Amino acid sequence: MLPDHHLEKVIDFTEQGDIPTSFTWYKLGIAVLGPTNQIRHYKKCGTWSMDWTIDPPEKLNKILSRLENLIGVTKRHDILQILQNDFKFVKRNESGFNDFCLIYPTGQYVMALCHNNTLNLYRVSTGDPISTLTLDGHAVVIKENPKFPYAAIGFEGGIVKLISAYNPEKLVRLTQFYLCKNSIDSIYFNECGTIFVAANLTTGRFFIIEGLPGGQMEIIATVDAQQQIAHYMMVLSENCYRIFSIPVTSDKYIAGNRIIRYCVIKDKGIDIKEYNFEENNTLYIRIYATTGINRDRIFYTIPREGKTINEIEIRRGDNLAMVTRKIITGHQMRQLHLKRNKNIALTWASDGFVILRSSDFTGNVGIALPHHRMEGGVKTAYVDPYVKFILSIGRDKVLVCTNLTEKEIDNELKKELEGLLNSPNYTLIFKKRTVGFMPKGEYEGKCYLEVEELKKIEQERIKCKVERTAIVKEFKSIQEELQHLLTENIEGPDNEKLNLMEFNLNIKLYEQKAEHHKKVCKATEIYLKHLIEAQNQISQFMLDNFWAKMRIPGTAIKAIFAHFEVWNYVLLPKNVETEEILKWIRHQRRIERYLSEMNSFHPWVPMPEEKVLELVSARPCIPKKDEEMAALSTLEADAPIIEEAEEDPETKISFSGSDLARFIEVQDAHYLQHELQTYFQTELQWIISKNDSYKLKEYFNSKFDAIMTQKLKEMGNIKEKNARLSHIVSEINYFSEEKISVKIEDPHWEQTETPQLLTEVKDEEVPITPYISPSEQAILDAKAAEAERLRLLLLADDFRERALMAMMNGVLEVRWEDELKKDVPLPKCMIEKDPENFNEDDLRAVRDYEEKVKFLSNERERYKTMLRAEYGKLSNTVREHIRKFNGKLSDLLNLKLQVDSAISQETFKINRMKLFQHSRMILIKREFETLQRIADNEKVVSSLQELLNSLHEAVVECKNYVEVFQIKDKFLEKGFKKDFQDMSPLVQEQASKLYKKRPRINIRSISSTSILNELAKCIMSSAKPTPTVSQDCIEFLKSLDSLDLYVGVPSIVDEHTYALICRHRRLRIEYEIKLRAAQCEVTEGEVTLAAFHRRLTQKKEVGVKLTEELNKVRSDFISTVRNREIQIVLPKGLVEIPLTGSFEDFEDAALICRKDVENINQIILKFGEKKIKAMQQGMGFRRKILAMEWEHKRMKMLIQDLKEKLVDIDGVRLTKEIQAYLKSKDKEKTIPFETEVDMIKASYENTIQDRKDKVNRMKKQVSAIKERDKIIDQKIEELNVDVCEFNLMKDQEIDDKERTIIDSRMKTLLKRSRLVQQIQENHHEILMLQTELELLRLKTFPTLKYKICN
Repeated sequence: MLPDHHLEKVIDFTEQGDIPTSFTWYKLGIAVLGPTNQIRHYKKCGTWSMDWTIDPPEKLNKILSRLENLIGVTKRHDILQILQNDFKFVKRNESGFNDFCLIYPTGQYVMALCHNNTLNLYRVSTGDPISTLTLDGHAVVIKENPKFPYAAIGFEGGIVKLISAYNPEKLVRLTQFYLCKNSIDSIYFNECGTIFVAANLTTGRFFIIEGLPGGQMEIIATVDAQQQIAHYMMVLSENCYRIFSIPVTSDKYIAGNRIIRYCVIKDKGIDIKEYNFEENNTLYIRIYATTGINRDRIFYTIPREGKTINEIEIRRGDNLAMVTRKIITGHQMRQLHLKRNKNIALTWASDGFVILRSSDFTGNVGIALPHHRMEGGVKTAYVDPYVKFILSIGRDKVLVCTNLTEKEIDNELKKELEGLLNSPNYTLIFKKRTVGFMPKGEYEGKCYLEVEELKKIEQERIKCKVERTAIVKEFKSIQEELQHLLTENIEGPDNEKLNLMEFNLNIKLYEQKAEHHKKVCKATEIYLKHLIEAQNQISQFMLDNFWAKMRIPGTAIKAIFAHFEVWNYVLLPKNVETEEILKWIRHQRRIERYLSEMNSFHPWVPMPEEKVLELVSARPCIPKKDEEMAALSTLEADAPIIEEAEEDPETKISFSGSDLARFIEVQDAHYLQHELQTYFQTELQWIISKNDSYKLKEYFNSKFDAIMTQKLKEMGNIKEKNARLSHIVSEINYFSEEKISVKIEDPHWEQTETPQLLTEVKDEEVPITPYISPSEQAILDAKAAEAERLRLLLLADDFRERALMAMMNGVLEVRWEDELKKDVPLPKCMIEKDPENFNEDDLRAVRDYEEKVKFLSNERERYKTMLRAEYGKLSNTVREHIRKFNGKLSDLLNLKLQVDSAISQETFKINRMKLFQHSRMILIKREFETLQRIADNEKVVSSLQELLNSLHEAVVECKNYVEVFQIKDKFLEKGFKKDFQDMSPLVQEQASKLYKKRPRINIRSISSTSILNELAKCIMSSAKPTPTVSQDCIEFLKSLDSLDLYVGVPSIVDEHTYALICRHRRLRIEYEIKLRAAQCEVTEGEVTLAAFHRRLTQKKEVGVKLTEELNKVRSDFISTVRNREIQIVLPKGLVEIPLTGSFEDFEDAALICRKDVENINQIILKFGEKKIKAMQQGMGFRRKILAMEWEHKRMKMLIQDLKEKLVDIDGVRLTKEIQAYLKSKDKEKTIPFETEVDMIKASYENTIQDRKDKVNRMKKQVSAIKERDKIIDQKIEELNVDVCEFNLMKDQEIDDKERTIIDSRMKTLLKRSRLVQQIQENHHEILMLQTELELLRLKTFPTLKYKICN
């Protein structure tokens, strides 16, 4: 097709290569990469020319530029900075991670495999690269040794290489093993690090290798499972190696429901045992060893369908594997992996989580989410020995290190591991040479299996050499004899010939092979039939459940020769139940509108307060059509119709919250946004919106079908016109010597445009030729022979048709273009005679021939001109048709975006309403909870109040008791004095002293009322104290008893008197203790009362806060209900505020009707026009006034000049002498006529000469100016080039900033100058006003002139 735009080829590079072409603008030119690995720089100096080239050190994918930097991305996704004559890697070997492992025993380094051929060593704590090693071959897997600092790497070619990281600065190859021809895709180290297994899981081949670095590492055994293995692990014992594997038993997944144990016993062979699970339907994908003493009988397995880890136990003598425990991992997706040692257990899965637990799975240590589930989750994960870092690699080939910030490194463990690494044993091991298995000599290039097979064959050959020689000799003699017999049988007579099968010496073997091949063919046939049947079942299931259920399948329309497409909406059939629900909703909405007709409240409608109160206080009622309303409706019907202004459709659409009305008819059952108040209404609106969305999709699909029909027509028309264009090109090439090469491509249909072809398989889509059996081939051959026979019978009697075809050259009408293809036949004379022998007839015939040739060439040129004109017209027509169709498809794409927007708007509106309902329910719940808390608090307050009242009464009673009890003190004093009043004063004095004497034990620390009362009871009764009495009380009683003894008493006091004193003293002490107990009880009651008072105050404060909280919740609820958030659809050009920030930023935003704005704009424009007219009239009037003032001034000045001139004339006097002199001068001036003519001629010639000289000077000036203009044009061109270079090199942002700063400075200076000018004008005006003020003062109070008299 001819393009509809002009393309000009400016750079033509003819070399070939495999690098994709990439180019970018760089340093005032274009930097181009591809198709060779060379960067070329082109610069335009009139034409595009290459000014420099540079060869990168690696193959690049593309190049990019930014300012002065040129960046290249290599095939390995490394970032390369391209300098003037050098290259610098910005990022290298930090992408495309395939696998990695941790380097033990310290775990300070991680070894990563990049791009399957590069090893990189990184420091775990910082991520810094330490060293790099390039591998020979395609590496598949990498595995670390758990004890020694080296790793094993498996390759596709069956090689295992050991790489040492003992010196992290330099990775060293220890040794390698050439094991087999298949890939080594799995490596397993035992926990001691002395034995590892290399395996190919696809074929089930295991190689057990034993040894340490620095010595001989031997292949001690091989195990061939002869089936695919899902996973395996190894357990060691003293005499054997046990490999537990899960073979693949599923046809769909790499998983199995059995466990096979391979026990490799030294020098004895392999013992195989199979275990079956209890649940035979469960498939397992991985098996892991435990760390206990029963690790050969208890291990962990991971089911394919589950997210748990199953603990499996097997027993000797039993082939059943039992699940003893299921461990919940916490992962959300499958593909679970486990790594476990004595301290920790690490799990990861395809959900992207890495979970670190204790070894017994009871406690969580840490969790990380380093990878996303959409990228495949985690592939492999490790944790360092200090449980500080979690390292993981995702299926997106990204390596991540997660720092557990709450974990601290155990310094003692770190010192121990570093000491182990730096020990002399490790140093000695990695200094010695390690020997592996890489055959040389006669076995060079052979793998271990091949070498073992050759050795076995060689041993057998040596053992059977003599017997083999005899057998070969006998076989040759039998062969010669058999050949002789065959020759005789072939050359002999036919009646004596035998069947060749008679010469077959091993008929049994022949029959066995034939039978075997028949069985193989039969099995293959059965397998293929079952496979075809299964595929047909799956296909039919997909058709029935996915394809047939679609009412409208997904279809796309691609643009013709353009790169965009439009998809329709996939729709399911309409649901009858949904239609019934919609009918019910419509009836529901009619009833709701009828009931709310008289009871609707619109708070946003302005109305007086009295009306609002009346409307709110009115009870709901059913609308009634009484006689007054009927009469009113009759009057309204008879009244003349008043046209009410209809609501603007754009405004209606804007406030509806979506663009539904632009495409389909909106249902009347729709709720307005402010009418949605309940969840039930929101759910009804959601059902209506879904139905409208379905209608929207149907509306778009109808437009889509119309465009698809148009494309069908356009594709047919374009193909017809392209066929005609191809015919025109072929015709032009037929009549032209210089052939033109124009490739005319027909537009083709894509698979997405014809989805029905997904369910059909055409013969040309199958790359394999269908097999035809001999019987079917015989039937087809018979049918073809019969068809050929019938065709020949039909053609047997068609001589008339063949004669007509031969005569008319295949057509019944002679076409002009076909005649032009025929050359003019040469005359007979030009064929048979030489030119010198031509006669007149011959010359006439030659002239006729030449005229015919000339006429034919003219006709052919005319035909070519017609073809070119038709080609141009057809090309333009095709181009125009394609452009129009693509334009319509682009409009359809815009319609699709608008429909998607309308559907999204409906969804947003419903979600916003659901969010409002959710917020409302939360506020209602908060209000209920607050009310409940207030009720509970009030109950507590009332109970406290009652308790305080009872406590107050109790305290009052206690105080009354203390007051009453204090009166007893006087009676005790009177009783004591009464008993001793008859005694002498000296005895009374001693008795008083003894009466006041107290035990030395202090009981003031006792504040318990009960204890004091118990103590008071024991004082007079001398009873034994109860166990509740403290030790101080017992000591007090003992001291009181000792004080009552008649010891150390003055002699004047006898025992009887002393006993009386002791009784009164005990009464006094009992009284004091009981009084103190009563006082303590009062104090305790007051303290309790104060405490409950404080608690009551606190509860009242809590009640106040709860009331405030309740008021706030209610105010928030009222604000939420009143201040509703509605969705408005506005074109972006009608929004005059920035659409960023929070909702609080739009509190002062105003919503204005568009009509109001347009009306205001019309008024402003009308008054603006009037103002402009008035200003124009004022300007014209002002100009006229100025012109008249100027004319007036000019006339006044002219009058003044004339007056002065008149004065001057009047001042001049002419005397007689002057008059005579003037007359004589006039006479002298008279010149003869001839002289005057000569003078005029001479003057004219002089004038002509002056003009010629002036013209010559002007020509010289013009030529000089032209030369100067050329120089200036050249300078302008150079200056334009410099300006363009400067514009390309300058930073627009900095210029904008400088321009902004300069503008702000200029504005500041202008503002300052205006302010200074304003100040000057103000100062001048002030001076003028002051002068006028002085003049006014002088008018009021004149100043008298005076003279000083002498």
